[in-house]
Amino acid sequence: MNSQNLPEPTPEQIKRWRRYLAEERDEAKIYRAIAKKRHGMNREILLELADAEKRHEDYWLAHLGTHAEPAPHSPWYVRLLQGLAIKIGSIFVLAMMQRSEERGTYDVDADATPQMAADEHLHSEVVRALAARSRARFSGRARAMVFGVNDGLVSNLALVAGIAGTGVAPSIVLVTGLTGLVAGALSMGVGEYISITSQRELLESSRPNPDVKQRLPMLDRAANELKLLFMARGEKPEEAAAHAVLALEAIDAQLQSRTLSKAVSPDQPQDSCPGESPDEKNVPGGDTTLPSASRMSTAESRKQADNPFALASEDTPSGELEAIGSGSQAAVSSFLAFTLGAFIPLIPFLLGLSGIPAIIAAVVLVGLMLLMIGGTIGILSGKPPFLRALRQATIGIGAAVVTYLLGLAAGGAFSL
Repeated sequence: MNSQNLPEPTPEQIKRWRRYLAEERDEAKIYRAIAKKRHGMNREILLELADAEKRHEDYWLAHLGTHAEPAPHSPWYVRLLQGLAIKIGSIFVLAMMQRSEERGTYDVDADATPQMAADEHLHSEVVRALAARSRARFSGRARAMVFGVNDGLVSNLALVAGIAGTGVAPSIVLVTGLTGLVAGALSMGVGEYISITSQRELLESSRPNPDVKQRLPMLDRAANELKLLFMARGEKPEEAAAHAVLALEAIDAQLQSRTLSKAVSPDQPQDSCPGESPDEKNVPGGDTTLPSASRMSTAESRKQADNPFALASEDTPSGELEAIGSGSQAAVSSFLAFTLGAFIPLIPFLLGLSGIPAIIAAVVLVGLMLLMIGGTIGILSGKPPFLRALRQATIGIGAAVVTYLLGLAAGGAFSL
């Protein structure tokens, strides 16, 4: 029986509802585990998501009634996610939770309410937003590391496979592979440093010049050339003109308020009252004839006067610079990642294998690594991990097969 006097569920419904119950409980636990590693608003959002999953859990408990016991067990991967969330609050966990919320199981299940289906879709967008900043920060470092390992695996496997295909001694294959490792790692490190440094320089050149702000009060008001800045940032001419007037009014209001505050209290520092703007200070006679921008809220007026450029656009490159990281860090990451990847195909030769057995062992090791890299990329990007893993391994091993066949052909042609 159930607590709402609903019809007795069928065995198929009981099995399905118990699975839903376990999933809702597991998702709530994972959100709470991630929340322990977060602070402020993000923590509150995660706890709210956990509460929402608890409401879904209560729904299935009410439908299952006595069939809810014994409590369904969480699968091993859920327990792994909980552990990762508690240990590191990882972006990987958020990415997997996003995929979990996107399943849309309730969309095609008449036993679930439309509100529950809508909740799950909304949850996926909330988790996507929570993961967005972490993805941006991780993408710069991940790019260097993933490309480095992948290039090391594929290029050195292709190199040793091609050389081994010619039939030369295993020692020559090993020396060739080690040479390729060193050369490739140095090339990757230097190339990544130049690439990231150049990209940072290009983005930094797009930052607004802070010195221009100091000259804004001296602009010709009649010409209203400030509108050109806003037009260049994508606003329509009419919007840009009004925007420029608003920004200049805010600047004039702050300058006038500062002048009045100095006249009232010349010995008092201009910003001596924390949280109080010049507009909030006493103006003789309660004058209300200041420009309209001066009667705006304190926060709005100060924001507009201090940084009028921010009114036009939010596309400043600060966030992109943070995501890209530094050139030196990217260079070190690429060097180490390539070294690790390029070392894997050499392991069979270092262990004394040669010929076909060594090539097969190298292909297996590299294939496993490529599957891991592809699956990781799939998880982070919100795509099917299996397909990404298969694609990564197929491309890498395919390159090795081609070079091996070319090596066989070269060995036969030159009788090496």
